[in-house]
Amino acid sequence: MVEEIKSSLNRMLDKFNASIMLNANVFDISFTPSEIVERPETKVLYESLLSFIVYGVPNHVLLNGPPGTGKTVTAHMLKRILSERKIRVDYINCENKKPENILELLLYPLEPNTGEDMLGVYIKSIPDKTLIILDEIDKSPQSHTLLYQLSRISELFPDIKKKINLILISNHPLWDTFLDPYIRSSLTLMKINFLPYKKDDLYKILKNRVEKGLNPKSITDDQVKRIAEEVCIQDVGDTRIAMKTLLRAAISAEKVGKNIIENSDIESALRDSRREIQLKRLVGLTNNNFFLLYAAGTGVSSMGELVREYKEVVYSLCDGKIIPLKSTAIYQGIEYLRSQGLLDRNIEIKKEENKPPRKIMLLKSKIATDILEEELDKRMPSIEHLHLKNKVKE
Repeated sequence: MVEEIKSSLNRMLDKFNASIMLNANVFDISFTPSEIVERPETKVLYESLLSFIVYGVPNHVLLNGPPGTGKTVTAHMLKRILSERKIRVDYINCENKKPENILELLLYPLEPNTGEDMLGVYIKSIPDKTLIILDEIDKSPQSHTLLYQLSRISELFPDIKKKINLILISNHPLWDTFLDPYIRSSLTLMKINFLPYKKDDLYKILKNRVEKGLNPKSITDDQVKRIAEEVCIQDVGDTRIAMKTLLRAAISAEKVGKNIIENSDIESALRDSRREIQLKRLVGLTNNNFFLLYAAGTGVSSMGELVREYKEVVYSLCDGKIIPLKSTAIYQGIEYLRSQGLLDRNIEIKKEENKPPRKIMLLKSKIATDILEEELDKRMPSIEHLHLKNKVKE
């Protein structure tokens, strides 16, 4: 049996025609190119940091915008440039990390003694000026106190003359509004909104990756432009979907022995990549925001219809296990879903006999029904478990 498996693998490898892919790493989401497409947002960021880099005067920054708009790659580029100039830059992805987890990563490989204050050990270990980049800060539970402490180290450690500048990265457009007033006041964040890539910018990014990662004869310029256009129209210019499409299309073509990427390879790769990223986006939604999107998946709805459908979905599926959002939170949830490229909003002029025309806002999920149903199936057991825990408390 083992020999049979080996021979099957050898046959597959012998048939595999690696004539398209030169370097798969350049299509990895975490890859940082030697140069990036600089937009007004990146230049504003660089200018905002000059006071800290030159004079040591902190100017804390929040990079905000939908996924795949270049926030993280800009942060990594910044780290590379400043590290070359001997300026310390610490980068942490904060998703699902509590303050103690963030501090452990900041301290690595240092190991404080038992009972020793980790923040104090970290502050003592850094040079006079340190830039800290906290990515996906909106997905870090209980991080607010740590942010407050990092913004006030001169008061917490008056004998240590160190300066810290924070760069926070968030996909949630309203994350900073949920901070306590005293934390917002202490941080005084300069907010820089990263807008979705336009077609021409995304094309430049993809073209650069193609030149580094693929045989130049394997894909046409028109095909690269088509991917950029499709992703900008359907996926809010999400570079992750575009990169995964190029990678998948190349692998798909090579698997069957082709040395060029055909349109059918791109169509299939785009569909699969979109599905993968959409599922990942859904995982990060709160239950209520997911149910808002799920309700919008039933068809095009006015705001009033969507609110009614959402409440009906929550009551019918959750049976009191989840409390529906109130009006203001519903509107905030809708705005968040729109900013993430998950919800479409259109304005329609409705004409009725003997009445003046009026504008109606129509909302519709951009996620396919089968994907929403798949995510719903995954969520229901945990919602049921939450219900059981509440029953025990009662």
